[in-house]
Amino acid sequence: MLYVCTLIYWHELSSVGMEIPTGEDIRVARENNGLTQAEVADRAGVSQPLIARIESNDVDPTIDTLYSVVSALNNSS
Repeated sequence: MLYVCTLIYWHELSSVGMEIPTGEDIRVARENNGLTQAEVADRAGVSQPLIARIESNDVDPTIDTLYSVVSALNNSS
């Protein structure tokens, strides 16, 4: 059996009306939790430069990556 995997990007979900956090939302949440980009990256299993790029809206993260980052922020309190 052949399985086809596709990556879903956050902009694809936002185009159908789902609420997706912006880079600014991520930055504000991180700062409100008193975390550095490196701490969020470590908790989310991604690199610190990727967190910086997400916060500056310089990258179109996959839903999996965005979920990991948001989960890291939600579990930080």
